[in-house]
Amino acid sequence: MTISNLRIAHRMAAAFALVLGLMVLIAITGIVGLEKLDAGTNSIALDKYPKTRLVNEVAYMMMDNARIARNIILVPDDSARSTNKQAFDKNAGKIQENLASLEKMEDSERGQTLLRAVKDARTAYKSYISDVIELGMAHKRDEATTKLGSV
Repeated sequence: MTISNLRIAHRMAAAFALVLGLMVLIAITGIVGLEKLDAGTNSIALDKYPKTRLVNEVAYMMMDNARIARNIILVPDDSARSTNKQAFDKNAGKIQENLASLEKMEDSERGQTLLRAVKDARTAYKSYISDVIELGMAHKRDEATTKLGSV
């Protein structure tokens, strides 16, 4: 039996069934694509963006602390030095909180390795910048400037 031997109604029914089958295939492909898109969007919104935000805050506060350390050296007024020191300590506390949050959020081995490297570098930096700030708070501007430029 060939297609030309079929009545028109049967031919139209077969064509309709074929079109319906193709529509189902397209719908399934679309649903699978949307599920992948949803997974990617969730990964960005719930995992990558919060981590990026915390890292950017840490970077900003580190730059702010470098500026504050410079101000401690430069300002002649003790009350301004104290205000700057308080701002520095506040930023240092927030940096510590953000790094702790990142440590809890990060589950990959590579991420943990990078966080350890950041913490190791931060330990060395904290020791160095603490010395600079102590010299600045003690009105030892020249020594603090020399130490600051010795990196």
